Amino acid sequence: MLRSSKLRSAELTRDGQSVGEVLDVLFDDRNSQVRYLAVDIGTWREGHKILVPPAALAPAGRDDGMLVDTPRLETTLDQAQLEQCPSTAVDRPVSRQHEIELYERMGWQPYWLGIPMAAPGPVWTPAAPAPAVPETVRDDLHHEADPHLRSTNEIEGYYIHATDGDIGHVEDLLIDPARWIVSHFVIDTKNWWPGTKVVVPTSKIAAIDWAERTLAVEVDRAWIKSQPVFDETWRGA
Repeated sequence: MLRSSKLRSAELTRDGQSVGEVLDVLFDDRNSQVRYLAVDIGTWREGHKILVPPAALAPAGRDDGMLVDTPRLETTLDQAQLEQCPSTAVDRPVSRQHEIELYERMGWQPYWLGIPMAAPGPVWTPAAPAPAVPETVRDDLHHEADPHLRSTNEIEGYYIHATDGDIGHVEDLLIDPARWIVSHFVIDTKNWWPGTKVVVPTSKIAAIDWAERTLAVEVDRAWIKSQPVFDETWRGA
């Protein structure tokens, strides 16, 4: 398991050599799927930030569900390919145009047309030749911002609304590196239940209010208090 807070500042490497530093993890708020890592490649291109999808990464983390304290991420993209990745500002939504450019350049299958992406593997290889994006779709999506692409940096700190009242805030997000899905939230309940952090699966989320910075869950406070306490020995399912 990977922690979003630990992924920030994690090193991205190729053949054991550093090519950049992770700044943020971007996920789809409809299905918790990690779509991109925002990476600063300023070590060799000053001030340049790019989007790197999980399809371009070797497997990360442990397969026993244990937490990884210092993740190291390996990409098979070379410098030229990394430079072709669209640049992005990490403080604003990512436009669909960025995604079109990236997927066309790299030959990946465009998931937004309903075609599943290749599952992460030991090396980056497209599962099949990527179908062309129809011109009508390309025109419609060209400048469309994706409202469902969200930042883990953004959601940390959101307040938790249980069915019977408030009970803490989002402290961290846990990511399953085998599927690149945000699988759990770590909730700090110190204002209601001193000194305790618990782990709640994303399946219990009822709604996220991005304007109010709140996350509603479909369970009550007693249920949340009954969940596993989060510490460095926590093991995922």
